[in-house]
Amino acid sequence: MTEDRNSFAEAPPRVSIWKHYYHAFFSRKIVVVGLVLILINIIAAIFAPWLAPYDPNLPDPENAMLPPSWKHPLGTDTIGRDYLSRMIYGARTSITIGLAAVGVAAALGVTLGLVAGYFGGWTGTIIMRVIDALMAFPMIMLILLIAAILGQGMLNIIVSLGVGMMASYARMVYGQVISVKQNEYVTAARVIGASPGRIMFYHVLPNCLAPVIVMMSLALGGAILAEAGLSFLGIGINPPTPAWGAMVNMGYKYLLSDPLLSIVPGFAIMILVFAFNMVGDGLRDALDPRLRGTL
Repeated sequence: MTEDRNSFAEAPPRVSIWKHYYHAFFSRKIVVVGLVLILINIIAAIFAPWLAPYDPNLPDPENAMLPPSWKHPLGTDTIGRDYLSRMIYGARTSITIGLAAVGVAAALGVTLGLVAGYFGGWTGTIIMRVIDALMAFPMIMLILLIAAILGQGMLNIIVSLGVGMMASYARMVYGQVISVKQNEYVTAARVIGASPGRIMFYHVLPNCLAPVIVMMSLALGGAILAEAGLSFLGIGINPPTPAWGAMVNMGYKYLLSDPLLSIVPGFAIMILVFAFNMVGDGLRDALDPRLRGTL
């Protein structure tokens, strides 16, 4: 009888929730590989002035279209600019636009979804019908339309991508808020006189953030790919700023004579998008209690 009481008295040691997150996130090697690839690109973007061997915008027509060598590891482009330097600075362009565009999309979408879900009624109906109208357009077509109206330039591309991607955030947060606002702690905050703004941002929004974080991490790859597509079509970043999509556009004309001009930036885009998708998948596993419990 004493042994039975001791067995019931011994509770398993508590495991920190952060350890659960850590284990779920790093349990798959492919997620770690994606994280390492992202860190390499971020380091290249931050330290581009020190890592790039040459000025990425300095033309040298006498040394145009040089093959890879010790002096120019990736060769030179059509006007003699060092291709490795432009690739390094292109990482800065892609990551900056990706992060900023996803931030704009999340800020707009989360705010609209939060307001629509909490207040409901005509406010929610009007906001969500506008969101439905935006979602009726294919995202890339909507981004192309906005970018064509605003014109080239980094700020305009960020706004175009942000507005084009915000609808999915608004729709997702709207559904989350509809569920969360029915909980007892929200009712209690309302009863004691808390303002709607305080309830939305201090009680409702924190309980809707997990899927938002996962969506943002997965959307980074899409934003980088969309920016590359816009630059490839000639309505993205203003030249001579290095952009991987514009470099693919410039290089595909020389696929037979100098395939590296197109293959190298295309491969860089593919690797970075793959890395963000893998990290987003890992975050989903870590933040979803149903998936986390099976690991």
